[in-house]
Parts: sequence; C-alpha cells; structure tokens
Amino acid sequence: MLSPFRKLKAGMGSRSPSPSPSAQSTQAQSPAPTAGFPALEITRQICVLVSNLGSGVLNVPGLQAAGQIGCQIIDIIQNTKDNEDACNSLIDRMNTLMSLVAEAMPPDGTSIDSPHIKADLKKDAEKLKQSLGKVYEILQELTSRSRIKKLLAAAGVAGEVTKCKELIDREIEAFKVSSFLSLRRGQDSLRVGLDSLITGQSSLALKIYGLLPRESVSLLPALFLSFLIGSCRIERPKPGRAYSKNTLYPLILYESPNPPPAQPVPPKIFCGRDELVSELANLCCSGEQQNIAILGAGGLGKTSTALHVLHQIDVCKRYGKRTFFVGCDGLTTVDALALRILHIMQAPTPSNENPVDVLRSVLIGSSHTLLLLDNFESIWDSRRDHEAARGILQAIASATATSLIITMRAANPPPGVQWTWRSTLSTLSPEAARNVFMTINPMFCRGSSSGDEILSELLKEVDYVPLAIHLLAQVSLDLTPESTLRQWQKKKTQMLTLDQFTADRLESVEVSIALSINSLDTSGNSEAIQLLGMLCLLPDGLFQWQERLELIEEKFDTARSDLQRIRRFALAYTSDDKLGILSPIRHFVLSHHPPDPEHVQCIHDIFWKLVDTYAGVTFGPDFDSAKEALKAEIGNISNLIEHAVRYQPTERILDVAIDMSWHFYLTYPSTDILKMVSPLEPTADTAMRARFWEISGEIAYKQDRYTEATSSFTQARAHFLDTDNHSRAAYCSYMLGDILRMQDQYPAATAMLTQAHDEFLAFDDPAGLGRCLQGLGDVLYMQGKYHEASAMLTEARDEFLKVGDHLGATQCSKSLGNVLYMQSEYSEASIKLTEARREFLAMGEGVGAAQCLQTLGRILRAERKYDEASDSLKEARDELLKIGDRLGAAQCLRALGEILATQKLFSEASAKLTEALDQFRDIGNRNGESQCLEVLGDNFLAQGQRTEGVTWLVRARDLFLEIGSDRQASRCSKTIEGAGGSEAYKSGFEEYGLPSSAEQSETEREDAGVVGIDDDE
Repeated sequence: MLSPFRKLKAGMGSRSPSPSPSAQSTQAQSPAPTAGFPALEITRQICVLVSNLGSGVLNVPGLQAAGQIGCQIIDIIQNTKDNEDACNSLIDRMNTLMSLVAEAMPPDGTSIDSPHIKADLKKDAEKLKQSLGKVYEILQELTSRSRIKKLLAAAGVAGEVTKCKELIDREIEAFKVSSFLSLRRGQDSLRVGLDSLITGQSSLALKIYGLLPRESVSLLPALFLSFLIGSCRIERPKPGRAYSKNTLYPLILYESPNPPPAQPVPPKIFCGRDELVSELANLCCSGEQQNIAILGAGGLGKTSTALHVLHQIDVCKRYGKRTFFVGCDGLTTVDALALRILHIMQAPTPSNENPVDVLRSVLIGSSHTLLLLDNFESIWDSRRDHEAARGILQAIASATATSLIITMRAANPPPGVQWTWRSTLSTLSPEAARNVFMTINPMFCRGSSSGDEILSELLKEVDYVPLAIHLLAQVSLDLTPESTLRQWQKKKTQMLTLDQFTADRLESVEVSIALSINSLDTSGNSEAIQLLGMLCLLPDGLFQWQERLELIEEKFDTARSDLQRIRRFALAYTSDDKLGILSPIRHFVLSHHPPDPEHVQCIHDIFWKLVDTYAGVTFGPDFDSAKEALKAEIGNISNLIEHAVRYQPTERILDVAIDMSWHFYLTYPSTDILKMVSPLEPTADTAMRARFWEISGEIAYKQDRYTEATSSFTQARAHFLDTDNHSRAAYCSYMLGDILRMQDQYPAATAMLTQAHDEFLAFDDPAGLGRCLQGLGDVLYMQGKYHEASAMLTEARDEFLKVGDHLGATQCSKSLGNVLYMQSEYSEASIKLTEARREFLAMGEGVGAAQCLQTLGRILRAERKYDEASDSLKEARDELLKIGDRLGAAQCLRALGEILATQKLFSEASAKLTEALDQFRDIGNRNGESQCLEVLGDNFLAQGQRTEGVTWLVRARDLFLEIGSDRQASRCSKTIEGAGGSEAYKSGFEEYGLPSSAEQSETEREDAGVVGIDDDE
C-alpha cells in the first residue's frame, strides 16, 4: 500500500487536493499554487499532508502543529518571491525536512501499535514543532519590520536567514538519525524476529549460536540489527583466545560503510605565521606530549596555522602517517566526535563499549600520534555538556604518546587539561597582510602611489584579519583601488563575500561572524549583545577597561558576566589595559545588533566626562598629562561624536565637539569633528553657534586658511553680538585685524585693530586694550617701523600692568626684545629677553620662556656664535616639545637647519630642514611649510644645484601666493630670477651660505610675529 507521501509524489504533475471542507477548520490550509515557484507549492502540499497525518489516525498533535507552522513559513517565503535564490535556499531545506517526516509515516489507515515508537515520535514531533516555531518567529519579526526583502537580498542573510537554515538542518539530521518511523517499525519487527531466533525457533539461530560464547547470546538482537544495517561484520573467534563474559569484542566490529574523508592540505597563500608554525612544530617534535590550543575569533587563520604545523617537514618525519585532522563542524555530541576520530583513524569500534573509552584504548595502544581537533567550539558550545567535552579531551591527553592540537573560537581553552601552549592568534602584520592581498590580486595597485596608499588604508580598515584580506582581494579583482575604497566605505563587511547567499564561513566574513554571534545566543543574552554593541562604538578599544567596566556595572549590573561571555566566544580580546574588538566584528555588530539608547548613553557619559576633565587644559604644568589622557581616546571620541550626530543628535554633542576642537587647536589642529557636527549648528542656541564659529576661526587661522578664518570670525562676532557678549565680539574684531596683518594688508589690519581697540575701550577692558595695542605694535613691527612698534608695545604693556595682567605685560616685554633684535641691538635684546624668560618661568609659562630662548638663539646666530646658538635652539626646542608647542619646536628645527647651511654643512642642513618641513605639514602650518621650502631652495642654490633649487623655490612661491603672502612670494620670484647663472648666484653665498642677512631677518620677523600671536592664547 502506498504511503500518503508516495501518493503525493506520484500526483505531482497535477495540483494536489486540499483537505476536505470538514477538516479545514483544524488542519493546515492549502492556498493556490505559486506560478513562479513550483517547489513552493510542492513543499506546501507536503506540509499539509504532515499536518493531516498528525491530526488523523496517528493522533500526534506536535506533528499536526509542525505541518501548520510549515505552511505559515511557506506563506512568508512566498512574499519574497522576487528573490528566487534566497527563497529556493529555504524552500529546498523545508522540502527535504518535511519529505523525510512524511515518507516515514505508515500507509493510509495504519496506526502505530508500538507504544515505544509512538512515544519517540511524539517527542521528536514536539522538537520539530519548536524548531519550526523559531524559524517562523524570526521570519515573522523580519516581516513586521519590513526588512525581510532587504535582508534576503543582502549579505546580512548570514545573521538571520542562516539561523533559519541551521534550525532546519538540525531537524533534518535529527530525523535522518533517530526519527525515521520506518526504521523504528523495522526495529520493532526485528525484535519479534530476534526473539524467535534467540528461542531457537529459527535455523539461522543455530548457525549464529555456534559462533558465539554462550554468555553473549543475550546480545543477539543488537548484533542482528547492526548486521542488517551494514555497520558491523561477524568474525569467527580465533582458536586459543580467551574472551571475557558478556562481550562481543572478538566477534562484532563496527565498520563504516564509507572510507574516511581526505585529509586537508595547508593553504599555499599563508603569510606572517612562519615563526609561530616553527615554534609549534618544535614543540610537537620535542619528544614530550603536547596539548596545544590555538584560540581566537573567526577568520584569524587558526585552521590554516594548525594545518601548516601538521605538514611541517619535521612533524611529518616524527609522526609519519599518524597525523590526523578531525573537523568538529556539525557534531553535537562527544560520542559522535569519538566515532569520527576512530573513523578517520580507521580504527575498529566495539559495539558494546563507550566510543570515548574505545578511542582512549586505541590511542594508548598506538605509536606517536598527532591529533588536530578543528573548530572544537562546535562540541563545547553545542549542548553545553562541558563535562563530556572535558572527558574526551582528558581521555586523549591520558594517552602519553598522543599530542593534541585544538582550534577554537574562544579566549580560553576548556579546563581539565594541562595545556602546554595556549594563545589567542593575533592579526597579521601590515607587511604580511599586504603580501597576502598582493598574492591574490597582484594588479590592484597598478604601480601607482595612490593605489598603495588606498591598499594600506583598506588593510588597516579590516584590522589585518586574514579572512577579510582574502575576501577583499577576491572581490576587488576587477575594481580600481578608488572604487574598492568607495565600496568598503559604503558596505563595510557586507562587501566581503564571494556569494550573496553563501553559508560557507570561508566565503563570507559575515557568515563567519554570525556563527560566533549565534553562539552567544542573541535571544537568551540580549544584555551581552547590547554590551558588545556598545563596545563596538570604540574603534580603538576600551582602555583602562577593568576600571571602566566598574562604571558600566553601575548602570548594567550584569556587565561583568556579559563580558565574560563575549570574551569566551572570542568576540573581544584584551591587550594590556585595552579591551578591543576586531574591525570586521565591529562593523557587523553595529549593522545587525546596534546598541540601544541606554547603552549608548552609558558610554557617552564615560567619554564626555573625560572631555570635560581634560579638553580645557591649556599650556602649563598639567598640559602633558591632559594631552596623554586624551591622545589614545581621540579616535574613540571622534567615532562617538559621529555616531551621535547620526542617531542621537543633541546640543551636548556640539558642546563636546567644540571642547575637543580647542584641544586639537593646541595639539593637532583639525576641524574634522567640527565638520561632523556642522549639521547641528544651525539649530543650536546663539551662544553655542558663536562658540562653534570662534573655534572654527581659530583653527583655520592657525592653519593659514585666512579666508575661512575671516568668514568664521565674522559669523562668531555676529552671534556674540546677538547674545550681548561684547567682550568676545571685540576679540573677534581683533582676530579679523590680525588676519589682515598676516595677509600683509597693513592699512586694513590697522583699521580693524583700531576698531577692536575702541570696542574694548567702550566697556573698559584694559586686557582687551592691551591685546589690541600689542597687535598694532606687531603691525608696525612687520612694517619695519621699529621705533613706533616699541612705543605701541610699551603702551600695551602698561595697559596690562594696570589690571595686574603680568602675563600680557611679559609678552609685550618679549616682543620688545624681538624689536631690539631686529634693530641689531643684540646686547639690549638679550637683556630684555633674558628678563622676560625669567618672568615667564616664575609664572610657570613654559611657552613664553621657551620662545624667549628661541630668539636668544637667533641673536647668538646673528653674532656668529653658531655652537652657542645651536645649543640655545636645541634647548628651546626641547622645552617647546615638552609642553606640546609643536609649531615653536618646528621653527627651532628650521633655525637649526639654517645655521648648518650658514656653516656650509649643506647635507646636514637639508636633513634638518626636511624634518622641519614634515612637521609644519603635519601641524598644518602652511606659512612655516612655505618658509621651509624657500630655505631648502636657497640651500640647493648655495650648492650650485640650480634645477633643484628653483624647483623648491617655485613650490614655496606658489604656496605663499595660495595663503595670501604676496610679499614673500615676490621674494621667491626675485631669488628665482637671480639664479639664472648658478656660479654667479653661488658666489652670493660664499660668506654666510644663505642669501642675505636682510632676507633672513625678514623670515625671522615673520616667525616672531606668529609667536607673538600664539602667546595670546
């Protein structure tokens, strides 16, 4: 008689009938067929059939429910019919699963009489219902969020659809192994038949009876069943051999019907792990038993490393053919692992003994063996049966001739074994990462420097993770470097897959990561996932993580145990005081499991307090410690600000960005985070907008971007006036005047500074008045009007003294010393600067003190006391570096280069000047950069190298013009014109090695002018 399933298959050419009307109220429905997906309709009909069988004569409610849920899953899949590949992937699995269930059912009208079989079937049907219920919940939740089409069509399928596939695959395996009703029915019939065999009612019994010891006859049912399914063979006992009671060992041996799988070979593309492979190979060949655990996140190359150890030449010589690779993927029980190991080793397995005990016996009786258990987390995490998992490791370790290697997605190996070597695998070095990439995609850079730079950036972006590098190299084979970078910036880890719907962890970074995330169990450990998402907001990792974890625990009391779970699955790592997460994991988690607002606010509170504490510290005794506290966190703070602007935009974010930008102004001038928060500026209150434009102007001014600085200070001034903050508005007027001074627009600068002076005078601000008078004195100084400059600076000093502003007064004294220096009044200048330096030091103002020493060094150089001048400039540079004034330090370095050029030590001079040039560029000070270019050009001309000299001078002239320094550009043009005859021009350097003292004084006057402005901050 045909089973219902066979009848259904026989009639697949036409539409299968729906359940009868009377049954439709309680049975699964059968909607109309789907034209585009015939497999969909077939699978639906099988689900209907299973549901009907469960509610009919079999009376198994779990089976009925499973069929109904299957129909509901088909309905959801039908809604995604425009994604055939994704649909077919799920439909095929559903078809396979429900076909296995239906095909195992008895013929029509046949009930199950055996209570054992029916109980087992009910149990398995209930498990099936639960698994399909989880699949349905996942797909239903996605549908409710209107994301199902997006996820099925993107690489994000790894996180959601892959979980559904795994649930279905698990049930397929379960029904293959233990839930076939036909096998159970056969077993039940065999029990009856074997009963007759054992009681002697069959002639076959007499034959078998003659082969066995009398004590073993009771094991005949198991023997006969094993014999019938082909998993054992019967051997006649050997004469004279003693057999223990109740054992079939000498008679019944399990035999696998299939040969063992081929042993994998190590990948050829393998870089950066040679030292590690040699170290582990040496351990394995040391003559002592080794238990090695190679740990870490997915994609780090644990398996590749272990395979290279197995195939290392000395290892092969020692172990011969006794090295075995055993993949733990897909295994959920320790017994299954033991059987797989025995199968791969081609070792016999007695039918009546525990597989782990047999494995131990086989290993104890074997010669030197090296066993690799790959992806051991599959066993360790599958059913949380850690006792059994520890047991098999201990059984292997008890065989002293056997060395063990495990690879595992974990931070720590299982306890209970004395691990002789255990370590988390690191990422590759930048050089090794580049070698891997270029081996796969050798034409990527195409010989261009920009291609090299982009590749370096991409490799850093993926944190030098080997799997990510392999996939990046593959997917970029037909792309330009620029296009690859754009794709990465847009898609991140979604880009790193060879097949949109792959479930292979080696073909998709997201599939690989999803396996670890699924192990963390997102449904049962939502707090752990949220903590992971929060940590992923920190690209540079959580420094001082143990102390900060205590702060997190104040809001989330499970944070410590959640972190232990995260680390257990190698989703995070620790390095000294840093808790980090690899870039591919970060991007995946933020895309698929972003932190909720409460966790985001928690990490904001920690970092915004850091900004409040240190960002406002200026030059002084506390500046170094403040700079050090923020230095390592700049990337994290920037990323938190960027994330907040996108997802939680508040005025507090704008406030934090402004404070951090003041810190950048003093260290590494940058407007990057100001650009991030610029969308928030128009809606902020007027006072906040004024602060935003003020710091924008300060940084632009420091980077010699005078047009932008003018615009920023103009807007800041208007907003300050709107809030009646006339003091800050007057300061903006002062800065607008100083910008004009730097652009050599001296009449306009004088007018603006005079306006600022009047504004400060209107509300009686002597400090502001002193600032403006000092600025007017600087203008006169730059015009070479030294007597008028001295008078103005003296008046400015008096204004500062009126209000007890000794710092401002001392700054004016320093400027007066600079004026005396430019007048070649070296003795008086030295006295004035030495006194100013002493006063600066008494006030703890290291910047001003170092700048005085810097000018004293120039005076010594002018007096041709080159050694003393160099000593003073070196000391000044050290002091400036110590307090964080990189601009002043770069100016000292350039002055040292000029001294070397004056001494005709041209090679050493070029080295110093080039170093200074790099520092000016790093700071973003284009005025200093252009001056370095000019002096380098002069240096080459002094050596008679006209071509090189003119090249440098042209670059200097163009940069001077770009920043609006027309007078300096004209000076370069004049030098270029005079270089027509290199010999004649060279003679002009004979005395000093540089063009002229007048021209050098002009450069130094520019430096002194810039230094004077810096002091005001």
